[in-house]
Amino acid sequence: EGKVQVKTFIDSLSHIQTERFHSQHNGIESADSIKNYISKSFNNGEASAPSPYSQIQNDTIDIISMLFEFILGDFNIPDNIKALIGRLQIPVLKVAVIDSTFFSRPNHPARALINELAGAAIGVQSSSLASQDQLLQKTESIVNKILTEFTDNVSIFEELLDDLREFQKIEKQRADAIEKKTRDAEESKVKVENSKATVRKEIDIRLQNNHVPNVIAEMISDAWSKYLFICHLKSGDEGEAFTDGLQTLDK
Repeated sequence: EGKVQVKTFIDSLSHIQTERFHSQHNGIESADSIKNYISKSFNNGEASAPSPYSQIQNDTIDIISMLFEFILGDFNIPDNIKALIGRLQIPVLKVAVIDSTFFSRPNHPARALINELAGAAIGVQSSSLASQDQLLQKTESIVNKILTEFTDNVSIFEELLDDLREFQKIEKQRADAIEKKTRDAEESKVKVENSKATVRKEIDIRLQNNHVPNVIAEMISDAWSKYLFICHLKSGDEGEAFTDGLQTLDK
């Protein structure tokens, strides 16, 4: 029927994949624009020419286009990461043509990889600049590896999916460690302020209710308050060193 044969279709997609990698598109391209580009490639640049594909090939292109249109339309994904994910439309289309289980397996490595990349990008703008940069670099590395190395062996998607998940695991551990450090620092700050306030209160009560010579008052407010602060910081209100220090102060 003059329709493109499967092998010819795959070979042509590989050519487009390589061509578009070397062209280094930086902006976000819609799924429709990619679809039109494929059509022009098969029709020698004529966008209005009849479709050269079989019905199955047309349906496959449409479904992959809708999949990427959904991702590229998500406002929660930063534009720079959208642009990278968008460059996987041709490779994913090739997978769908090569591997008949692509649509029937919800956990297909290629589908899972796209979902993981999009999921990792959602909300990343609220993370630290370092985390954003790490994710951008990892996404770019994955995309470039697919564009340059994927021919017809779909196992590359499984390998990169494992790599991405390991990266996310390490990033989560790092983020948890930073969060714990921040939380501990905040708790320590609160504890320090509480000890300072407690010591200041105890000293003020005693100095206000007694006629204390200036030289003694200065010694209490300086050296002895520091000692009491350290004691309270270590063991709190009921600590033996702190209560002994207050008794010494009273005497």
